[in-house]
Amino acid sequence: MDTRKIDIANIFLMLISCVLAFVLPFELFLFSYAVLGPLHYLTEITWLKKRDYFTNGKKDYIWLVLPCVALSFITLIDRYNNLPIVSSIYTTVNSVFGDKL
Repeated sequence: MDTRKIDIANIFLMLISCVLAFVLPFELFLFSYAVLGPLHYLTEITWLKKRDYFTNGKKDYIWLVLPCVALSFITLIDRYNNLPIVSSIYTTVNSVFGDKL
C-alpha cells in the first residue's frame, strides 16, 4: 500500500471510531482498555528492542532500583515519622539531612 491509501484508511478508521464512541462509549472504552492497550504495549516492546533501549547487563537494574527505593524510603519515613518503629529512623535521617527532606 502506498502512503495515500494508508492515510485514507486511517481517516475512515478514525471516523468509525468517533461514531462508535458516540454510540457505545462505555463498551468502546472497555474494548480499548482490554484489547488495544495490551496490543499497543506489545508493539511498543518490539519497537524499543529494535532501538536497543533496554539494558544489556544482568545487574543493570540495580542502578534503576536503588534511587527508587531510596526516594520511597525517605518519603515514607517523612510521612510515618510518628510510628514507634519509624521514629528512631526518622530522627537519625533528620539529624543527617536536616530539614531538607
